[in-house]
Amino acid sequence: GKERILTCLSGEFGWRGERPEVDVFVFNDVGQEVPGYPFAVKDAEVGRIFTLELKPGYSAAIVKRVKGQ
Repeated sequence: GKERILTCLSGEFGWRGERPEVDVFVFNDVGQEVPGYPFAVKDAEVGRIFTLELKPGYSAAIVKRVKGQ
C-alpha cells in the first residue's frame, strides 16, 4: 500500500515530498522481528529519507504512522 515500504535490500527509502513519522520493523532470516534494529533518518530537499543496512536474509517494513497515534 501507499503507507508502507517493504524491502529485503539495504538502501535509502522514503516518500517524495513527505516527511512522515514512521515505525520500522526488521525481520531476521527466519522471520522473527528484531526489535531496536538501527536505521538512520535525515531530512532532505526531496523529503525524509530512511537508511537501512540489512544483514543477509533480513527484511524490513517501513510504515507511516497514522496521525493522532
